[in-house]
Amino acid sequence: MTPEEETSADEQEIKLVQEGDKAAFDRIVKRYTPMLYSLCLRMLGDQNEAEDAAQEIFLKAYRSLSSFDPSRRFYSWIYTIAVNHLRSLHRKRDRRPASPVSYEETTNESVRRDRNQTSPDTAVIRAEGEHLAQQALDRLDPKYREVFVLRVIEEISVHDTARILDIPENTVKTHLRRAREQMLEELKKKEWE
Repeated sequence: MTPEEETSADEQEIKLVQEGDKAAFDRIVKRYTPMLYSLCLRMLGDQNEAEDAAQEIFLKAYRSLSSFDPSRRFYSWIYTIAVNHLRSLHRKRDRRPASPVSYEETTNESVRRDRNQTSPDTAVIRAEGEHLAQQALDRLDPKYREVFVLRVIEEISVHDTARILDIPENTVKTHLRRAREQMLEELKKKEWE
């Protein structure tokens, strides 16, 4: 589905939900669950917390759907809700280190790899690299982690990332550069080059 088709489908579903069709919201949930779960998993570093957070985000979105501005793209709107919710969770939760999460554990196709076409050695090396990358990601300042996850992992444009995070586009670019620099420093500390 092209972005334009996706936007049109979202608009139709939202209109149906606003008219009382709850099944339309189920279709929205089905479409956005992989992306939001991946975002939550990368930001929180815990599968159970990510599942709970994704459910809470959908609940908040459902309750706020009457205030949805149709001039915005739905995915930007729901990602904004998600980022704000995740920020709130970070403020509330204790500062314990996040448990390592393998990229293999996410259902987001932008993150998953096809393991069937790699040798066992390559798969082991890749898994170790992914583990180290998640550890480095967990150590990033939250404002850099948000930008890195949205831009690199979720592949959201600079413009949409800026809108979701409510920051200027140049700030998105700066935070992404700093996130990459910090990630590289963390990986070098682990002697992964």
